[in-house]
Amino acid sequence: MALTTTIIERISMGHYSHLSIEEREDIMVWWKNHESISQIARKLGRNKSSISREIKRNGWTIIGVAHLCYRASTAQRKTDVRRQACKKRTLLDDPSLRARIVFLICSRHFSPEQIAGRLHLELSYAPVSCSTIYRAIHSEN
Repeated sequence: MALTTTIIERISMGHYSHLSIEEREDIMVWWKNHESISQIARKLGRNKSSISREIKRNGWTIIGVAHLCYRASTAQRKTDVRRQACKKRTLLDDPSLRARIVFLICSRHFSPEQIAGRLHLELSYAPVSCSTIYRAIHSEN
C-alpha cells in the first residue's frame, strides 16, 4: 500500500483529514472488486463510517445494478464543488457591486463611509459596511 506513511502521520497527529485523490482511487479499485467497506477502511486506516459516507455521498446508482457505482475523479469533483460552496463569500465576488464601488472610489472620489451610505440609500438595505470596503481595498494591495 502506497499510503503507509500518510496513515502513520494521520494516526500520530490524531486529527481528521479529508480523503485524498489517491485514497479515492484506492476506494474505487477495491469497491469495484467488491471488497467490503470494513476491508477498505482497514486498508486505508480510516473509520468504516468515513468510507461508507464517502461512497454514499459521491456514488451513484444505475438502474438494474444493486451495487453503488463509485469513481474517484467524480467523487473528487463533487467534493471540490461542495467545498467551494462552503467558502465565505467576499464583498467583491459580486461583479456589479464591485464595479459600482470601484466607480464611486475612482471617479467620484467617495470615501468608504460615503459609499456604504449611498448604497444603503439606493438599495434600501446595507449590502456592505465601510469597514468591509476598507478590508477589500487593503486586501487588493
